[in-house]
Amino acid sequence: RGLSWRYKMHLAEIIKNYANSRAVVLISHDMELVARVATRVAMMASGKIVLEGETARMLSGNMTFSTQVNKLARLIDERSLALTEEDLL
Repeated sequence: RGLSWRYKMHLAEIIKNYANSRAVVLISHDMELVARVATRVAMMASGKIVLEGETARMLSGNMTFSTQVNKLARLIDERSLALTEEDLL
């Protein structure tokens, strides 16, 4: 949330390109960035992994750890799996 949208999208592309041939561990509170680049997510609390799984499943099922797009989409359809604006289109 500290980066402008433009720089966040640039960072997402760098991470995606790098991850084509490597594993990447991204630690972030920015769920929009995570939704764009991660294929799997692990959530931690008190230094321990408490949830782990596929990104769409992990970020679309709760109101606390989700993207803004998903929170809005679920107001229209509570079953929505949309995480990014591209998912809505």
